[in-house]
Amino acid sequence: YPNFHKLITTYTILVPNEVRSLDMTYIPEDSEATVQVTGNSSFKVGTNKVHIIVTAKDNSSTTDYEISVVRQSKASNYLRNLNIKSSDNSVSYTLTPTFTKETMYYEVSVPENIDLINISAEAEDVTATIDATDLGLKSLTPGENRFYVTVESTSGAIRTYQVVVNRTKSTDNKLLVLVSDKGIWNQEFDPEINSYTINVPEKTTKITLEGSASINSTINGLGTSDVHVGNQTRTITVTSQSGEVNTYTVNIIRPASNNVNLVSLTPSTGELNPAFDNNINDYEIEVSDSTSLITFDVVPEDNDAKVEGNDITILDYGENNITIKVTAEDKETTKEIHIKVKRMKDLISIIPSEEEILIEKNETKEITYELNPSDTTYKDVRWKSLDSTIATVENGVITGKKYGSTIVQIISEHDENIYATITVNVVGKIITSQVYEVVHYTEEDLIDDTDGKTNYVIGFEPKTKISDAIKDFDNNENTLHFYDKNDNEVFDKDDVIKTGMKIKLIINEREYDSVTIVVRGDVNGDGIINVNDSKKMNNYILKTVTFDFIEKKSADLNKDNVINVNDYKKLNNYVLKSIDSVNS
Repeated sequence: YPNFHKLITTYTILVPNEVRSLDMTYIPEDSEATVQVTGNSSFKVGTNKVHIIVTAKDNSSTTDYEISVVRQSKASNYLRNLNIKSSDNSVSYTLTPTFTKETMYYEVSVPENIDLINISAEAEDVTATIDATDLGLKSLTPGENRFYVTVESTSGAIRTYQVVVNRTKSTDNKLLVLVSDKGIWNQEFDPEINSYTINVPEKTTKITLEGSASINSTINGLGTSDVHVGNQTRTITVTSQSGEVNTYTVNIIRPASNNVNLVSLTPSTGELNPAFDNNINDYEIEVSDSTSLITFDVVPEDNDAKVEGNDITILDYGENNITIKVTAEDKETTKEIHIKVKRMKDLISIIPSEEEILIEKNETKEITYELNPSDTTYKDVRWKSLDSTIATVENGVITGKKYGSTIVQIISEHDENIYATITVNVVGKIITSQVYEVVHYTEEDLIDDTDGKTNYVIGFEPKTKISDAIKDFDNNENTLHFYDKNDNEVFDKDDVIKTGMKIKLIINEREYDSVTIVVRGDVNGDGIINVNDSKKMNNYILKTVTFDFIEKKSADLNKDNVINVNDYKKLNNYVLKSIDSVNS
């Protein structure tokens, strides 16, 4: 007191007896000033002087803040006594260990029938305060119950005593009543007898057991459960409050049926001959030539009888022998039904000599085919092109009409769902263009080659992007792939065309053609025509450097197959923007 202000230098603070020094946080107004604290330790009861001295950076002045710290006299937060009694205070329960004010933790045991106790406590210091939350009458549950008695001294110091009251749990775990909703018991239920047998009628699928047990115990295993043929055991456990388990077992016996008769036997196609009768075990069925599968819907009189052999059967042509077996619930009584299924001969598939072909425009290709089976009754087929503008077909002869891809079908005249497909790709197998000059050399051209000739394409304007150039080729854009000088594919279509790059024609991962790109004037192959190309051409004319075949094509600007000052002048005129194109 009062609240801090930088111009007030005298303060008072009242602290509990337990406080011997203050935790301080201070901030000098001038961050370069020094702060010294004196008297902040070993407070005595009564008034203590603490000084906070702030000295200016240049030691020219000081400010002394004085705090009068008043330490209060000692106050107790101990209990004088702690008692646990019955709800009517007639019985006192023993604390373990014996109560002393310095001991904070105690345990008390009470009988299982005690569900209410009275907790009382007295403080050593009459001025201390006891939290009454866990004092007075308190309910108990079986097992461990925790209570806390908190004492606060007048100075604000808190001490908490903990009492754990253990209420003894019951050990009673008897099953008092046990009944079932069906079946005959081998004996009357007795809580002292733990094993029983119930005989239930044939076809019983579920049984419900109900019962009751000792008070405060827990029952597991009652309720409804499935019943199957033979013996099964139900286990019922009764767990006492103290955790002791008593187990009762009930053996349930259900007899099995020997019924193998059928309500019906129905094929998925065709008709049984003769009609179904439980006294007949041999049948015949004739199915159409389009039927390749057959199943049987078999309904037994006894739902627990097992039926085998009625699943999907793939039919061969001719006779197919199927045996359906019925096994009774007793797994011993059986019945076999024999069915002879006759299937007519049919066409299964058409197999073309090729499933995919590549042809040029106006090129023809003959496709043959086989029928499966070869001796099928239905041999007639028809041919169909799904896009006759790309390719036509007549009697197996396919003719390319324009670049693209389509499907040619061989379709059964008997069943149009049976057909074969041939993928027809009409493509240019060499790279061509109506805009650029594409040069392909023959083997004859290369017999006496000393210049390192290679197929090339020329006519690009400088700085032409791949995305623009690819549109000016006759080939499908998806078949043209661009590669740099190191034969790495260039995927960025915004990259510019450069001398020395390659264009490859690739169809279905097969390379059909490759040409090298020549950009007139781009002698150094960086895609830009500037003084660097001019210098390189000049060095070539002065014979200080040599050019390969592609570089020569790039440097021959006047297209006379000779690289001289005329080409050099034209290149410089383009660099100086005196002319608009090096291709004219």
